[in-house]
Amino acid sequence: MEVTYPRQLVYFTYLATPVQEGTAYIFFAMDHYSEFVFQLGVEPNNSEEATLRQLKKLMKNKGFKTSPKKPFTLMTSCGKDFKDKMQAAIRPYNGNLIIDIETTLEKTHDFAGYLTSKY
Repeated sequence: MEVTYPRQLVYFTYLATPVQEGTAYIFFAMDHYSEFVFQLGVEPNNSEEATLRQLKKLMKNKGFKTSPKKPFTLMTSCGKDFKDKMQAAIRPYNGNLIIDIETTLEKTHDFAGYLTSKY
């Protein structure tokens, strides 16, 4: 896929990190074109509900919205078991979903490493 403009291809994933209470899941999205990172939120789990909540947060993010609604592809490592719900959440924003764990983790590796080194 040739990416020619910001937010055409966006990676959506999380970083699981140990905390005193167990594990925290830091959800983020990264624009392929600019490598800009949208820090979305921290959840106590990576459940369907938590993932969809963070995905909806991305869709409502002022910096993410484009005008007019340019099509975009959301590539993710999350939601294999509820991909229809994820697609439904991004469809109104002209989004298309691709679940590709390996590519998503490869492309977000540097940022995830940075986060890991800070926490």
